[in-house]
Amino acid sequence: MKKTVVSLLAALLLAPATMLADGYTQLWKKVEEAAKKDLPRTQIEHLQTISAMAEKEKNYGQMLKAEWNMMYTWGTISRDSLAPQLKRLEQKAASFEQTDPALAAVCYAALGKTCSQRRMRTVNADTLAQVYFKKAMANPAMLAGKKAGDYGPFTVEGRDAAIFGNDLLSLIGYTAEDYKAMHDYYATTPNRNATLLTALDMVKQQAQNSGDIYIQTLEGSRYVASLDSLISLYGDLEACGEVALEKYAFYEGCIDVNVEQRVKLIEESLSRWDKWSRMETLRNAMKMLTYPMFSADISRNVILPEKPFSIRMDVRNTNKLTFTLTRLNTDGSEKRTPENNNDLKALKALAVKGATHTYTRTYTGRKNYETVKDSLVIDGLPVGVYLLEALTENKKVDAERRLLYVTDMYVVHQALPGNKTRVAALSGTTGQPVPGATLYIGKERQ
Repeated sequence: MKKTVVSLLAALLLAPATMLADGYTQLWKKVEEAAKKDLPRTQIEHLQTISAMAEKEKNYGQMLKAEWNMMYTWGTISRDSLAPQLKRLEQKAASFEQTDPALAAVCYAALGKTCSQRRMRTVNADTLAQVYFKKAMANPAMLAGKKAGDYGPFTVEGRDAAIFGNDLLSLIGYTAEDYKAMHDYYATTPNRNATLLTALDMVKQQAQNSGDIYIQTLEGSRYVASLDSLISLYGDLEACGEVALEKYAFYEGCIDVNVEQRVKLIEESLSRWDKWSRMETLRNAMKMLTYPMFSADISRNVILPEKPFSIRMDVRNTNKLTFTLTRLNTDGSEKRTPENNNDLKALKALAVKGATHTYTRTYTGRKNYETVKDSLVIDGLPVGVYLLEALTENKKVDAERRLLYVTDMYVVHQALPGNKTRVAALSGTTGQPVPGATLYIGKERQ
């Protein structure tokens, strides 16, 4: 589950001034105007004013937003400025450890996330990020007692924040990806939904580290066994639908899971956790697996006269499939195609009266997700051009159409030196040249 609890640093360069607290609106507008004019040092001056005012008023969300904007703005002047700015913010975080440990934790989490970003990549960036994250998560119980929203607009509340009581622990825990620390804390509380979701993320993280999540077989999967254990423990919670979603995502990549197994998992999941917020994902998956469809395939569209040929079909959730084969009053030089609506209308006007053959296939008693492989043998046809149409009783399913050319004449070509090509018209039956044949050579229509 990609958690949208709260987004740390999410508002850094995104929130327009009109969304910020009224007392800071004009100052942020000045920052925006300086940015538009590409005046980074002017931006920094305004950001310093915001930070100082916000710290004095204990409006720490505004202060942190200004501080991080300031750091990134220094980076636009010189990449060498990022390291000293990072050190300055680290010292600022340390200064809050005794007076406001929650604020210090937010600072350290933001520092950790900053070090994880591509623009901050250095030799020891990952190591430094983990150091910051460890400091941020030093006291889970304290963080759980604080509200993440208190640090807006530096933080933005997400879709699932309410599950965690909008607490600071979930904000920082998910930023640090320290799912075990979160799980260990929530397991001591009555919040079983939070306990479940952090357990799921912990299981996913462990499976990614071990590689189990990338094994594309269901049989013997330790990852699926772990997911099933979570379902056994927390199946009474609607939030367990998230486990079902993760299990289905794994099923989709498994080479030994068939459509029937996928449908069964969807049906069971929807019957148990239908009200979970993200179950629309499974409902959409079911629609895709059961959507009426067919495909008809002929190996080639040039066919020898009076020789039977086959049409291969894949059919799903369709009761009847009808083929019509109509001879047209035209010849092999026909350039119009049945895929174009105007061309199709013109081609149908060329139909030879009494020269239409109809073939029907019925598919009853099938599961709505079952794909049936079938074939239809067409008796040999006399020389001519034919319009083949395949359609179902479901008007939502597009018909398939193509032209078939029934002829004994085949054209072959051979590349020759000097950028030349030898072209010959041969009988498809005897392989001998066809005397008096007229060949038209031109560009193929795209």
